[in-house]
Formats: sequence, C-alpha cells, structure tokens
Amino acid sequence: MKNKTNLILIIGGIVVSGLLVWAVLTMIQLNTIRTELSATKIELTATQSQLNIAEGKLIAVNTELTDTKTELASTKVELTSTKTTLATTQMELTSTGKKLSDKTTELIATQNDLSSARTQLSTSISQLTTAQQATITIQNTLTQTQTQLSVAQSTLRGLGITINESKNCTDVVLVDNPKAVDPTYAQLMTFLAQDTTENHAYIPNVYDCSQFSRDLHNHAEAAGIRCAEVQLWFTNSNAGHALDAFLTTDYGLVYVDCTGSPDTFSRVKLYKVYRGLEVYKVPPTDIRNDTWWDSLRSYYYIPDDAGNPAVVESITIYW
Repeated sequence: MKNKTNLILIIGGIVVSGLLVWAVLTMIQLNTIRTELSATKIELTATQSQLNIAEGKLIAVNTELTDTKTELASTKVELTSTKTTLATTQMELTSTGKKLSDKTTELIATQNDLSSARTQLSTSISQLTTAQQATITIQNTLTQTQTQLSVAQSTLRGLGITINESKNCTDVVLVDNPKAVDPTYAQLMTFLAQDTTENHAYIPNVYDCSQFSRDLHNHAEAAGIRCAEVQLWFTNSNAGHALDAFLTTDYGLVYVDCTGSPDTFSRVKLYKVYRGLEVYKVPPTDIRNDTWWDSLRSYYYIPDDAGNPAVVESITIYW
C-alpha cells in the first residue's frame, strides 16, 4: 500500500514537474509570442502609418489623376475643336489654293492677252504709221491729181468735151462692167476684128447710130474692155451722131464709129470737120494728128443740112 502511495507520489511529482516544465515552457513561449506580438504591433503600427501615408499619397495621386483626367477631357475637347478648326482651315486653304490657282491661270491668261495686245498695239502703231505715211502720199497724189483734174477739165472745156457717166446717158441704156479695163491698141484691134456690130442693118429711128454705138459699148464692156459712148452735135445741122471711144494704154483716146460696115477710126475735134477712115488705114501714131487727117483726099464724113462735111460743135462722152 505504501509502495502504491509512493508510486502515486512519484507519478504525481513527475506530472507536477511536467506541468511545471510545460508551464515554464508555455510561459516562455507566451512571452516569446507576446514579444513577437508586441514587435508585430509596433511593425503593424509602422505599417499602418506607412499605409496612411501611402493612402494619403494615393488620395493625392487619385486627385491628381482626376485632375489629369479632367484636363485630358478638356484637352480632348480642345483637340477635337482644334481638329475641326484645322479641317475647316484645311478646306479654306484648299479653296484658297484653288482660287489662287484660278487667279494664277487668269493672271497668266491676262498676261498673255496683255502681251498679245501689246503686240497688236505695236503692229497697229506700225500699221498706223504706215497708213499715215500712205495717207500723206495719197493726199499728195490726190492734190496732184486734183490739180491735173482741174487742168484736164479746163482742157476738156477748151476742147468742147463734156464728160458724163454711162448712167446719165438718156439716148440708150449702157451696160458697164466694173471689171473692164482700158485696152492696148492691139487688144482694141483684135476686139473690133471679132465684133460684128457694124454688120447690123441700118434702120432709121429704129436701129441707127445710137443703137450701133450702144451695142458696141455693151459688147466691149462684156469682153472686159472699157468703152464710152460719144454723142456729137454739128454746126449748121439739126442732126447729131453717136459713136464710141476707147482709151488705149499706148496711143491714148481713140474714136470708133461702127455705124455701118466697115468699122472706122474718126477724127473728133471741136470746130473740125468730122472725118472717118477704115481702122486698118489709120496709123496709130496719127490717130489724133490733125495735119494727117486734114491731108486726106478720101474719107467718110457726115453731111450738115446743106450737104457739106459737118463741123463738130459739141462733144459729150459717157463713161
């Protein structure tokens, strides 16, 4: 019994010792934990402090980020507005560029027109100068011609010759050719050789000298040869006579009488006896030579009322 009691005591002592050891160990461990907990609290406090600092910084960063977002949004709006303005400016620039191009093209065209106008002006000035010089020459020529015309008119009046236009002829209708020109003597002879007006039958008051002269005039003009009808009146006679005249370029004025065959050249001069001779018998150099005509022993003439060779009193030429 005593041994059991001792055993129990031993076991109890061991248990108590174990509990004490466990208590000591637990106390040590608890102190260690407390120490660690205290360190952890300190560290946690520091961490909390850092966390608070970090949170403050985060708040500041968030605030700054918000401000940045707001500024960014404002910048985006401004950028959009700027893009719109830029697009509008670009369109205006394009339009301005096109207008500038058009104006440049217009300017080039205007410069070309100006250059052309200057060239034309220079040409016109040159032509004007030439025209002025030509005008001066023409005026001088006109003055000389007027002087010559005045002399010619005085001369014609002295010769008893009156000049009229074909349209003023009241005896017959004369048909002029605007393109007709004065012939040479040879061209006149060729035309007379081919023309047959002189072969027409003479019918008093129906087809007489007026019609003969009319037809020769119209045939010549149609052939491109300038011709005039001539009407004569005589002294001591109530009758007149009609014939034709050609202004040859080499032998001057030639009177042709085709009333009846053959054709004759005539001497027509104021207060001179009218005389005619076959065209091939009159030398061209003597056509207006009074001495030669007065020397003729045989010739054609027109009788006055007394039957004598008629003397020319007036000469009217219709060109």
